[in-house]
Amino acid sequence: MPNDGKIEELKKRLYSNAEENAIAVQRRAKLPKHSVMVGSDWREDAENVNPVVEVRKYDPNRGSIAKKIFTLALICLLFAGLFAGYMVFSGANSVSNSNIDIKMLGPIATPAGEELSVDIDITNRNKTDLILADLVILYPEGTRSARDHITPLPNDRVPIGTIKPGQTVRQTVKSVLFGEENLKKGIRVSLEYRIEGSSNIFVKDKDYPIFIGSSPIAVDVDSFKEIIPGQYAEFKITVKSNSTNVIKGLVLKAEYPYGFEYISAFPVPSSENTTWVLGDVKPGEERIITLKGSLIGGDSQERVFRFYTGTENPEDKNDIGTIFVTNAVPIALKRPFLGADVSLDGKTASTHIARAGVNVKGEITWQNNLPVPLTDVVVEARFGGEMLDKLSIEGERGFYRSIDNTIMWDRTTLADLKEIPAGAVGRVQFSFAPLPPTLKNNSEFRRQTLTFDLTVKAKRLDEDNVPQEISSTVTKTIKVSSDLGIKSKLVRSVGPFENTGPSTPVPDQRTTYTVMVSLNNSYNNVKDVVYRATLPPYVEWLGITHPGNAGVKYNEDTRELTWTVGDLAAGTGFSASAKEFAYQVSFLPSLGQVGQTPQIITKQSIRGRDTFTGGIVEQTVDDLDTKLESDPGYKFGEEKVGGGR
Repeated sequence: MPNDGKIEELKKRLYSNAEENAIAVQRRAKLPKHSVMVGSDWREDAENVNPVVEVRKYDPNRGSIAKKIFTLALICLLFAGLFAGYMVFSGANSVSNSNIDIKMLGPIATPAGEELSVDIDITNRNKTDLILADLVILYPEGTRSARDHITPLPNDRVPIGTIKPGQTVRQTVKSVLFGEENLKKGIRVSLEYRIEGSSNIFVKDKDYPIFIGSSPIAVDVDSFKEIIPGQYAEFKITVKSNSTNVIKGLVLKAEYPYGFEYISAFPVPSSENTTWVLGDVKPGEERIITLKGSLIGGDSQERVFRFYTGTENPEDKNDIGTIFVTNAVPIALKRPFLGADVSLDGKTASTHIARAGVNVKGEITWQNNLPVPLTDVVVEARFGGEMLDKLSIEGERGFYRSIDNTIMWDRTTLADLKEIPAGAVGRVQFSFAPLPPTLKNNSEFRRQTLTFDLTVKAKRLDEDNVPQEISSTVTKTIKVSSDLGIKSKLVRSVGPFENTGPSTPVPDQRTTYTVMVSLNNSYNNVKDVVYRATLPPYVEWLGITHPGNAGVKYNEDTRELTWTVGDLAAGTGFSASAKEFAYQVSFLPSLGQVGQTPQIITKQSIRGRDTFTGGIVEQTVDDLDTKLESDPGYKFGEEKVGGGR
């Protein structure tokens, strides 16, 4: 074609690098902004217009240069960050975590509830100052402040400031850790610091493991090991402080298994029959909880009771924040072929508290749990213990064998024991007593116990009609309580005070009397002893006591006198002198009392806790009236107001 040559020539000029051969490029000038009126003949004019084509020269290096500059800057920044991190943390620079030593000096174990003191030494081996340094301590759950043992202490921050090169700074931190015995805890210590010229915060950590060496409390749960389904289960929970400090806000929670029905408890639970708020417990102090309920279930099943003891949750005083002791108490449900049970004074607990010289009434129950009869049943109840009063033992329709202190029942003494039908139940009663306190036995006995062992035996025919003997046993422990005694008398002519007023009470004239009280205690130490008495409305409390520093309080609203005696040692009033005190009151008779012998002191009692049995011992004494038979100066007839006129 004739135009092919021109086209090829145009291509060469277009792609040629030679300036003279390049196609000239004309730049189009920018158009000014103004309004233009367009006529209707624009279509005709447009056909005569030749378009101007603008061709730019291509520059391949224009965009790549900017990309190269940006990439180079990014690489430099990355290398700078890596280099800075390497210099700081590798130790190549003058500041490195490896050049900071944190040593913690303290025990490897601490008793729960006791103050823990730990020395923390921080050494800066860098060549640069560590500035704005803070020591941050993260404590384990349940930690309390050493200041009051109450305030939770989850963490602590101790300002240090600047640590110079080569300098060692020591900080002592104190806390109180709580938890179960032998539980491993951990304290984390962090050093936060900065370096000159940097706004970054650097951290050096150190962990300090520590064990809870001993619990601040001891919890003992006494109960049956196995019971018959439907039988009462009784728990005696003793919480005792082992700490040298007061344990604040102690709480005990019970977790009952399926099939347990709560019946009663003393003291009464604080919440939902499962929680007891015990409050503050002093060193060596005991708290005792008695819990009773029934347990149902199938034969050969096991039920587990759990008791948790610890300090209260600051947000909920009926909940435990930190657990000290966990007691798991399994009870097996067994239905023996021949069931047997014993109650003492109506109680079925494995441990019973008996008062010296006072009869214990017991009842033995047996039941045939087989679908076939039992024959030739023999019931034996054996007693033991040095303080057993052998002359007090009696058994309903049984034979007492004194050579081994055993009551026996069989078909010769009780006809019902010849044969017990399937499902049948039988009962017999008995009684016994510990020896009463005397001058002689008080010097011999301390913290005594008696034993009771029951054996029930019977015969049955097995599948081959061969006689087979089966048996059931029950054991009880009887702790002998101390005998806390009180004697009181009303006098005028003797005693530590001088009394005034007429010997024979006269209406509208005051007569003063002295009340003399004597306390004794037999076998065991008794603590927290308190004497109480009530004054009638016509008797006035004068506030005069002997000894003068006695802890006496008088409530004018209730008219009750409370005298805190304290502890009474075993043997007080027997092998040692009795505890004695006295106080003075005033009697103002009224005309309506003429010819009467008015009461002056009423509702006298003494109460304390036996340290051996853990039980409460108390005693009351008769009211005191104006008949002063204990006064050597008393004359018959002087007791009546107005001389009997």
